[in-house]
Amino acid sequence: MTRLFLILLVPLTIAAAQPAPPYERCVSDYQSGSIERAVTCLRSQRFDQGLNDDVERWIESARQIKRVADVEAALFLHTEVFFVTWDATFPPARAPGLSQPLFAQARVIRVLHQALVSLGDHRSAALRTWYLLWESFVQARSAIDLTEYGNYLDDAVRAFPQDAEVLLAAGSHYELRWWSAYDNPQRQPNGGNKGADELRSARDWFRKGIVAPGPFNETRLRLGRVLLMLGDVDEAETELRRVQSMSNEPGLLYVAALLLGDIAQRRGDLEAAAASYEAASKLVPVAQSARLASAYVRHLRGNRKEAAEAVVSALSNQAEDYDPWWLYAGGYSLQFDRLLRLARESVRGASTGAIR
Repeated sequence: MTRLFLILLVPLTIAAAQPAPPYERCVSDYQSGSIERAVTCLRSQRFDQGLNDDVERWIESARQIKRVADVEAALFLHTEVFFVTWDATFPPARAPGLSQPLFAQARVIRVLHQALVSLGDHRSAALRTWYLLWESFVQARSAIDLTEYGNYLDDAVRAFPQDAEVLLAAGSHYELRWWSAYDNPQRQPNGGNKGADELRSARDWFRKGIVAPGPFNETRLRLGRVLLMLGDVDEAETELRRVQSMSNEPGLLYVAALLLGDIAQRRGDLEAAAASYEAASKLVPVAQSARLASAYVRHLRGNRKEAAEAVVSALSNQAEDYDPWWLYAGGYSLQFDRLLRLARESVRGASTGAIR
């Protein structure tokens, strides 16, 4: 009898000890918080039809047991692998063979995104975080057109039309696209005309953002800057003055003062321009941009020796200086680390919670 029991038990024990399929193991590691192991696991998989089949099976399993969280986890994992693969292959990401893993991940991401929209709430917190995370990655590489890998900004604003942060990200997207074309006209031979279109798109999104619930002062700051670039100087000044009255954040106030100095300079009021740049320098004493702008005003006023000395002083330790203007130039990309942490926390929390 004992021998028969052991014979029956051994197959059951062996069956129970079978490891999870490779793809399932990758996603499970990610859900448990083993991020590096999960990313390494998924990157080791072959990017072929077999991987696509694994993803489809994962989606179908989630559909059957009504676990939207499993699809969310897979979407975030593939997104992280896309980020890592990009960093590992760029700048030659377009070279034959090197871009194939990126396109493969991009295709899977599209499949998972569509599945998540169809399975759950298209306005879920997880999707919102994912949209913003993807957009922050895109804006960190604004000089490169990533549309072929995936453009989800339209999906984001359709799902969250009154979300102040989504609207800020949308406006920043077009502001940075204009900035890239303006600073690098060789990238877009017809960038001159297109640039105005980009600026108007940024303006329109920022205008929506400042009237959405819980607006950000940064949105109003960026609106002021975009209006200035469009030549709407009076309206730009109005918005920038509002930033000064509504915000107590030194970085925002610093950039507002820089832009107000630019407005005064355009009007020929060099005394007011100098005062604005001086105010900016007092807010962030080590910042370089305000000191250089102030030096230029001195040059315009004929104080060339003082201007030259100010430039030398500003440039002497630039590598160590903190300047909010440099951060401003990053657009929404500055939120990437925060959003990645939020995504990981969301996935881990959902994996330990109730089925939803």
